[in-house]
Parts: sequence; C-alpha cells; structure tokens
Amino acid sequence: MNESDILCELQNIFIEILGDNSIKLNHDKQLAELTNWNSLNHVLIIEAIENHYKIKFELADMLEFLSVGDICNNINKKVSSR
Repeated sequence: MNESDILCELQNIFIEILGDNSIKLNHDKQLAELTNWNSLNHVLIIEAIENHYKIKFELADMLEFLSVGDICNNINKKVSSR
C-alpha cells in the first residue's frame, strides 16, 4: 500500500469524524492544525482507522502521532507486516 492511497483513505475518515469537507491531508499536516481537533476526535479517528485497516495501534504509538505522516508510517508498517 502506498502513501497516496493511505492519505486518500485517511482524508475520508478525517472528513467524516471532524465534519469538515475542506480537509486536505498531506504527510506534513500537523494534527493540531485541523479544525475540530481535540482529544475525543483523536480517539474516534484512531478507532476508525483501526477498524478500516483491521489493525491495532500501541498506546505508545498513538501518543506520538503528531502529524498525518506519523499515522501513515505506522499504518504502512502494520499493514506490511501482515
């Protein structure tokens, strides 16, 4: 799975959870810069990503997610190791 595919899928998840159709994600986008970003939405997005990709993030990994790229890299690592 390439980063472009992951970004597209993540963008749909973020739009759905955050309720903002104007979201445009890229690797360097900082999560804190997103409209409606808060701790509850962070958890909801992580849960949606885990369900979509059928993976589980470690707590330590989730705490280090500061950018979209951090999430993409972790998804790619988990999907590739299956």
